[in-house]
Amino acid sequence: WGPVGLLLATPLTVCLLVFAKHVPQLAFVEVLLSDEPAMEIQVSFYQRLLAMDQVEAIEILKNFLKDHKHEQVYDELLLPALSYAKEDRRRNNLNDHEELFLLQALREIIEIAGADLQRSILPEDGATAPVNRDPLPWVKIIACPAHGEADEVALLMLRQLLVSRNCSMEVLSSTALAAEVIARVREDNPALVCIAAVAPDGLVQVRYLSKRLRASFPNLRLVIGRWGFREFDEDGGSLPEELGQVGSTLLQTRDQIINLRQLISDVETKNRTET
Repeated sequence: WGPVGLLLATPLTVCLLVFAKHVPQLAFVEVLLSDEPAMEIQVSFYQRLLAMDQVEAIEILKNFLKDHKHEQVYDELLLPALSYAKEDRRRNNLNDHEELFLLQALREIIEIAGADLQRSILPEDGATAPVNRDPLPWVKIIACPAHGEADEVALLMLRQLLVSRNCSMEVLSSTALAAEVIARVREDNPALVCIAAVAPDGLVQVRYLSKRLRASFPNLRLVIGRWGFREFDEDGGSLPEELGQVGSTLLQTRDQIINLRQLISDVETKNRTET
């Protein structure tokens, strides 16, 4: 339409975009014309892993770290990928090869996130000592995946969040049997045990392992991480409080462990005073 078309192009485009927002069948038009991302960042991250594009997934991670705290990357970006993978695996939308690549890629990406986290807590002058060194005594923690390698990978994230907290966390293999876990706890006598189950599955295994540990070690301090998207839980089950403290995010579980460390330190100080 010449000059008239030039003047009408912008208002017509805006009208089309507004119309597309209210008509579900025209949602693709909104995606094409909008300047907003078509997918949430955790979905884009998982999609890149499914496409076996680890380089682009790492780039999404680095862009996320520009606008967020380093400790947020675990709950808001990496952990959702594990939940998506578990749900796709349950629905047979993920084959063995894809799952193996995804979990291996996440292990490598977790190492990158951990290195960035450590740099974020170092002094600006480049010294090697962390800022605000944890005053509480060193404690040993045994971490047990409840059901599968995804839970084991999630515990690697928790271990990184506890590096600067004087915590030595040993993550057991996801193939370890309950009897092997009990034997390891009896041998090492850790300050506490952490069991992890990424939604949507693992509740049955958590209940079983927790009850076995409670029966063998009545005074054992137990922390349970039930992480990921709860909307994927088809049974809607929950964990009874008597099994142990239950955290719904990695950061919440980290804080629960820190609080228990404080309790352990207070008890040890009291015992030394009495003796």
